Amino acid sequence: MCAAPTPRCFGKTSNSEKYQIPENYVRACYLIVRSVRQEKNRLLVDHSEITGTLYSRPFMATISAIDFNLPSALAEGGYSLEGSSSVWYPQARSVQSLYSDGDAAEERLFKTIDRSIDVRSGSSPLAAEIRDWAMEYHLSAVRTNLLRPLSHLLKGDTLEIGAGCGALSRYIGELDGRLLAVEGSLRRATIAAARCKSLDNTTVVCDNFESLRVNHRFDAIVVVGVLEYYRLFGGETVPVAFLRHCRRFLKPSGCLILAIENKLGLKYLCGAPEDHLGEPYFGVEDRYTDSTAITWGRSQLAASLRSAGWNHLQELFPFPDYKLPQLILTRNSLKYGSVVTDLLAQYGPASDTGTPFRRSFSEAAAWKVAVENNLVPDLANSFLMVASYSPLEEMTGAFVYSSNRHRAFQCETRIDMVRGELKVKKTSLYEDSRPSTAKFKWSPSASPFRQGRVYSSLLEPILLRPGWHYDELISWARPYYQHLLTRVLPRTNGLELCLSGDQLDCGPHNLSLRADGKLEDFDFEWIALHEIPLGYVFFRSLLHCLNHLTAVAPSASDNGLLNGLRTVMSAFHLSSDDQTLVDYLERESVLQSFVSGRKMEYRLDLLKLQQLRHRAPSLPELLRLRNDLTLAETNLAAERSHTQRLEEQLQRLQSEISQTKKLNLASAQQLSVEQNIRGGLEQSLSWRLTKPLRAANNAFKSLTPRFSRRHSV
Repeated sequence: MCAAPTPRCFGKTSNSEKYQIPENYVRACYLIVRSVRQEKNRLLVDHSEITGTLYSRPFMATISAIDFNLPSALAEGGYSLEGSSSVWYPQARSVQSLYSDGDAAEERLFKTIDRSIDVRSGSSPLAAEIRDWAMEYHLSAVRTNLLRPLSHLLKGDTLEIGAGCGALSRYIGELDGRLLAVEGSLRRATIAAARCKSLDNTTVVCDNFESLRVNHRFDAIVVVGVLEYYRLFGGETVPVAFLRHCRRFLKPSGCLILAIENKLGLKYLCGAPEDHLGEPYFGVEDRYTDSTAITWGRSQLAASLRSAGWNHLQELFPFPDYKLPQLILTRNSLKYGSVVTDLLAQYGPASDTGTPFRRSFSEAAAWKVAVENNLVPDLANSFLMVASYSPLEEMTGAFVYSSNRHRAFQCETRIDMVRGELKVKKTSLYEDSRPSTAKFKWSPSASPFRQGRVYSSLLEPILLRPGWHYDELISWARPYYQHLLTRVLPRTNGLELCLSGDQLDCGPHNLSLRADGKLEDFDFEWIALHEIPLGYVFFRSLLHCLNHLTAVAPSASDNGLLNGLRTVMSAFHLSSDDQTLVDYLERESVLQSFVSGRKMEYRLDLLKLQQLRHRAPSLPELLRLRNDLTLAETNLAAERSHTQRLEEQLQRLQSEISQTKKLNLASAQQLSVEQNIRGGLEQSLSWRLTKPLRAANNAFKSLTPRFSRRHSV
């Protein structure tokens, strides 16, 4: 038995969790645990055998810190470091891997991470390397938002099952607990190790979870995007065995954090392809087989967790899904009414980053109905569940993340109920120094909670009606334009209306409509350090609102996004010629490049090609379109028949013209011959000698009629 640690007092006292463990108690329990481990080759006995203070979270964290040595535990389990990498690999067996993003994609990803000067969570240099969906999934700063509301559960010993390429591993490791990241693919494990190379508290193992040999129990187990592949390793349709297996590695005071798609998610009902198979309605129709990944609905998943012995569940709902979440709702936050409706209208629609699809209805509009009927938990696109043996403190609030930015500008906005009132708190995610510029600055001060609906949310109901007119869009924009006019600075050049730089964010998405009909500002973050044209603010805000819509109905005169913008701007006498719009787009490019930390370019030629995103037609619309198509085909056939007859007549006329031309040519040639003959005669001697006779003959002919008339009289 090794020597016990030097006697001292362990633990801490805080408002949320008060405990103080006497040093003699720690010493005694430490010796007991060491004896149990030597005799039974395990650190802990089952939860049913020992209860009480021995298994309290702070005490077990203390014992783990004293006793657990991860490299030694891995060596005892038959693992060794793989070559020159930092990945531990089983010595006596191979590891089965069933998932890959492809050789080229993963090789490119490894090289990108290996040569990057910054591999931290939220890294701006890594974000600048994103070119496709695979790179976005593994490098986007948005990935880590999934675990941020749960960070307090990840500061002890954490086991991550299915670490992938290390995006979440890096974040967990930065929380200063200890992390064992398990990944079945050696190449992906190597990438994960490269992502976590500067974290001494993070260890990466290449192994399948069911074969994992580590003699330790953890404070938290993280299973993100893994459970759906369980059946491919020979598991049952219901993943109870996998979930029970997780319990073997978890302390009785610990928790399981599970994220997975919902096969009945609203985006799938709307026509999105199933994430793993790529076919619409695959999961909705439950067409999974033994050779495919599988997902479940909320009730099925909760039942499996409880069957596996997880008695307490907390549900969180990431939007648009768990892969790139920008909004995370707790169960408690669903009581916030119109606040949740507005949040889901903005962050609920599925992203088109992976596989774009044409929606059969508006997700934003449907989320409003789901909120009113308490259906959000069952229709959420993804689940984030926290399962435990004993109750955990209930999580509350709605978490909004702004992560598609330079690392220094990434922030969390939390909306929570405090003493019966909703409060808003904005927090920077990192303490990096902010980029400096002479044009803009970031001012993330939290504004008080605003009452009323977000004004931009009132636009979509207008555009959901088939045959809508731009006059309706102009009517919606008029109160916003009038609001901007109240902020206009005194004219300095006598021509252009300008606003102060702190109105840069004054768009419909940052205005709430109060009960008295007035618009109220909220959440202005970005400030221009100079005056800005009113037309630019109006243009960028309207463009943002229209681009955010994912399923509008056809308008009465749909002439493209740019023409629509120009129609609305001209109604308020705002210039929208090419030169003006190029200037506005260049301003926006500069702003977005500053915000994102990478070069962004907005071009007029691309904007001219852009269209509003229309929803897929409904069955009545399809029938009407079929009838219209049938009528058009009939008319086209008649036109083709008429055209054919005209072409035949034209051919006959052309033939007649050709024949006439030939006859005319022959006549002309004959005339030419005769003229040549006559010319020759007129020049002959005989013709000249007989000229007087011809003249006398002509004179006689002219006198003959007169003589004939006299004689007859």
